[in-house]
Amino acid sequence: MTLAISNRASLRYIEEVTFGQTPATPAFNELRYNGESLNYNINNIISDEIRADRMTTDLIQVQADASGDVNFELSYGAFDDFLAGGLADTWGTLVAVSATDIDAAAGDNSFNTAMGDFVADGIIQGQWVEVRGFTDPANNGYFRVTSVTSGKIIVAGGTLVTEAAGATITIGGSVVRNGVTPISYSVQKVLEDLSPAQYILLRGMRVGQIQLAFETASILTGTFSLMGLTSKVDTTGETGQTLVQAPTNEVMNATGNVQSVWIDDSLTTNTFFNTLNLNVNGNLRPQDAIGSLPHIGIALSRMEVTADAELYFQDDTEYQKFLQATFFSLAFRVEDNAGNAYIFTLPRCKYETGEVVAGGLDQDIFLSSTIRGLRDPVTDCMVQIDRFAA
Repeated sequence: MTLAISNRASLRYIEEVTFGQTPATPAFNELRYNGESLNYNINNIISDEIRADRMTTDLIQVQADASGDVNFELSYGAFDDFLAGGLADTWGTLVAVSATDIDAAAGDNSFNTAMGDFVADGIIQGQWVEVRGFTDPANNGYFRVTSVTSGKIIVAGGTLVTEAAGATITIGGSVVRNGVTPISYSVQKVLEDLSPAQYILLRGMRVGQIQLAFETASILTGTFSLMGLTSKVDTTGETGQTLVQAPTNEVMNATGNVQSVWIDDSLTTNTFFNTLNLNVNGNLRPQDAIGSLPHIGIALSRMEVTADAELYFQDDTEYQKFLQATFFSLAFRVEDNAGNAYIFTLPRCKYETGEVVAGGLDQDIFLSSTIRGLRDPVTDCMVQIDRFAA
């Protein structure tokens, strides 16, 4: 007799075309994870029927849903679909510019093209781009686009040095922002050590919450919280199903892979974070109806974006932002050793809480705070994720 063990359990997913329906002959994507609590939950009510023998007559199913968390260690490319699904939008145009007519201008901190078209290339205001190929290192790296026209992008996040065109310059990136487009997945849990294997399929799964933890001396970890509709269990899986292997990029950590932090588009050199945990919550709301055991729908509610941060206290610069209710922007970049990177941006936010206390002997003093992301009228978003392949 074989008993199922967690080491032999795998998770797979596929985006649904029709909400709650697994596509025919699905090509499931393997999902990297280090723990999960996905389950089909049934709410039962005990019958209150009175009997002279004091016995209970029945247990009645009255409501059901598929829900739970997937815990993971952040690696490039492995979770892009769920990141986009949690923001209720899709990744934008992959910018892949390569040209010899691009120059850098210090006067307005811009890159300029004589023959190309940055707008047609898919570059949009507010996104981050990675620039490579200039001789002066100040002109290479990651920059946020503050203005874009066909022949010019004005950038922030770094100070450019005037350099003429001639070298082959590449500009790349892709961005996703919080939106209003519901995305659902069929998630399959496979207990592979059983014979035959057991396939547990959860349908209509939407990512309601994304939590990312960036803490000193730790692996970069996260959690996706999902809510869905229905489930089934069998020993065959889906007809004609295939498996797409997960990306194998390395797991990132908070020591060597958190490369840059920008506050108000300025690269911080004297502001140090002890923790920076990001929480994006779409506040999914189940919709129930008479005659249906599972939910009939899952609605998107108000988007909430917060970050819990601990900063080593050196002066009152950040604390004054809390006291004065000052708007600011926050962005941070994580990059693996191969050069694959993400930039997470809250383009307009405020300190919601701020505390500076000496808690006891032999302790560092921090500004312990909660940062709340707010709608940015320029980019029309609250949170933005940019990705860059090596």
